[in-house]
Amino acid sequence: MIAIALHLVVRFGSLADDSFGHFSLAEWPLILALAGGGLPLVAGLSWKLVHREFGSDLLAGISIVTSIVLGKYLAGTLVVLMLSGGEALEAYAMRSASSVLAALARRMPSQAHRKTNETIQDIAVD
Repeated sequence: MIAIALHLVVRFGSLADDSFGHFSLAEWPLILALAGGGLPLVAGLSWKLVHREFGSDLLAGISIVTSIVLGKYLAGTLVVLMLSGGEALEAYAMRSASSVLAALARRMPSQAHRKTNETIQDIAVD
């Protein structure tokens, strides 16, 4: 998200026409974000593709690669942001659900009461 904000500031600021190498100065934050965030995502998606694990994130990987080929770095960076943000939210939900299940497991009783005729016996649940 910082790369996108920096891109917009540089693009619409006074440095918009400056270039540094083959790319304009405004494109460099996006290229760095694509290299840092997009390459690991695309590598992971490529591994899933080889193992025939298809999902909606495969479409996102294709769009990242296509945006780079077409030189639309802002679009690719937005897809990387959405995909990595979705993965972060999914990881948070899994951690939250796991901690709730662990709390429920801790509250599970370890003994049960069995009533036979007039007596009540304490027995282990397992």
